[in-house]
Amino acid sequence: MKKLPIICLINILFFSVSFILTFPLNIYTGFFREYKYGLSNMGFTIIPAVKAGY
Repeated sequence: MKKLPIICLINILFFSVSFILTFPLNIYTGFFREYKYGLSNMGFTIIPAVKAGY
């Protein structure tokens, strides 16, 4: 049973590092490239519903 907290900690660290390392690439491929070539009609906002006024 002592291994469970260690395994949970390793999983949390792995997913956190994975998110931090892949986030810039996801933003670039998902927004900036589409916007550059005119394929996006959305603005860059974290919560689109706030901007839309919902």
